[in-house]
Amino acid sequence: MKRIGVVLLVIILQATAAGQQLPGDRNTDREIREQTKRYFDATERHDVKALDDLLLEKCLIFYPRGVLDTKATLLQALRKPVPAGRPVQPAYTLSDVKVRRVGDTAILTVILTAARVDSPGVINNNRRTLIWTRQDGRWRLMHDQWSLVGDAGEAEYWSDYFHGKKQNFNQQPNKLLTEAVKGCRPGKALDVGMGEGRNAICLAKQGWEVTGIDRAEGALAVARQQARQQGVRITPILQTAEEFDWGRKQWDLVALLYVGAVRGNVANIRESLRPGGLVVIEAFLAPPGTTGRGTEYEPGELRKMFAEGFEILHYEETEGVADYGQKRMQLVRLIACTTMTQTPSCCQILQPTVAPPIARRIQARRSCRGR
Repeated sequence: MKRIGVVLLVIILQATAAGQQLPGDRNTDREIREQTKRYFDATERHDVKALDDLLLEKCLIFYPRGVLDTKATLLQALRKPVPAGRPVQPAYTLSDVKVRRVGDTAILTVILTAARVDSPGVINNNRRTLIWTRQDGRWRLMHDQWSLVGDAGEAEYWSDYFHGKKQNFNQQPNKLLTEAVKGCRPGKALDVGMGEGRNAICLAKQGWEVTGIDRAEGALAVARQQARQQGVRITPILQTAEEFDWGRKQWDLVALLYVGAVRGNVANIRESLRPGGLVVIEAFLAPPGTTGRGTEYEPGELRKMFAEGFEILHYEETEGVADYGQKRMQLVRLIACTTMTQTPSCCQILQPTVAPPIARRIQARRSCRGR
């Protein structure tokens, strides 16, 4: 569904750029603007009933910093009581509103300016791209994409982050990943959200053929430079997980470390891994009573996601030092491999080489498909 939303966005922009608007756009313009204001008002007021009526069941909301909401997770979060003292009347302004339409799909772009509730005196400007579709004679929202005004968008944020001097993240390879691949024959690896390449370069040094995807060109530039300096080859691709073609039975390892790309891509992960291929995930554990969003997962959520088509070799919810932020936080870690009807000749059954407690949990079986 996310890929469909992106494709639709491209098609609509191309069509409208060519001036292919249909007659009666003035009425449509007014209707889309009104629906958009209802949507923003309902979100500010935590009006779950109004949002349930406005949003398609498969609606997706993409926030800055890689956070994603579905209709279900958004409504679940908004059902919680509004904090005391929070204004009931929405306090925001809209500017630079533009509406275009192609058939039964309309796209609205707008800059929304609002004061941050958690930081008095701080004003946020967000550029919003909303895709509306006509269903049963009325317009309903199918996609809401946020980007930041001022730093030219989310990708530029991470580009600046990795180029800057105050990166607050672990620049060494992720420990879970390095332990997970010990003893495995090098194969083809996919690093989702590669960033500056710390994990991709580590794998490449061990003989892995690594492809890394990221939406921040600045981060990929750092990764390319680091790979050249350290004498290894990696394949950086400037794409999001939604744009990327994962392929089928293509990878021996997929790493998703502190990225918001797991939800919605479990099927892609499963289909793209070869028999016995590994998936390695480390992320934040959502605080009790909160909804898992972005790189935060609720207790047991990842285990449920990988219950079908995978053998979970290691799963833990624990406190540890996070790679991002480098503070002690609640984390969730998962290592799993795709299940096999029979063990391919190129796979090997390995004794665990990882340090406790992972070794005790993996026991005596870990399958790694080699080339």
